[in-house]
Amino acid sequence: MIVPTTSTSVLKCLHDIIVVTIYVILNNSNVYFYKKAWGDMAVWLMKTEPNEFSIDDLQRLGKAKWDGVRNYQARNFMREMSLGDLVLIYHSGCKMPAIVGTASVSQKAHPDPSCWDKNSAYYDKKSTESSPRWDQVELKFLSKLSNQTPYYN
Repeated sequence: MIVPTTSTSVLKCLHDIIVVTIYVILNNSNVYFYKKAWGDMAVWLMKTEPNEFSIDDLQRLGKAKWDGVRNYQARNFMREMSLGDLVLIYHSGCKMPAIVGTASVSQKAHPDPSCWDKNSAYYDKKSTESSPRWDQVELKFLSKLSNQTPYYN
């Protein structure tokens, strides 16, 4: 598996992925993830609102569960993720939407317990422990990009 070691090499190696990905994400609000094969590893773009969970939060925690996803297509993409896959973290809903950092998948998809928590904003009464509807993955922080890749409409 080849993993770029600097933010510059990530951007050079993934330029075409980034352009296509941002176009797909921003022009179809139902798509929250995008996958591109790169050698033996998949590269994913994962969108987040920085006021809810930012790259700084992921950096501070080191690892975090990507929970609360309530979109079937995004859930299905998470189910395709493999350990070690590269993830580009994309901040949306802010002054300058941009790819702001990188992470890797550190735990494959598994049921998201927030869907069973009646006090959670992500509670889903149709989801049960025996038949979960929603999954989450765990991400491990890799880097924060000093030169963010913005999207201009």
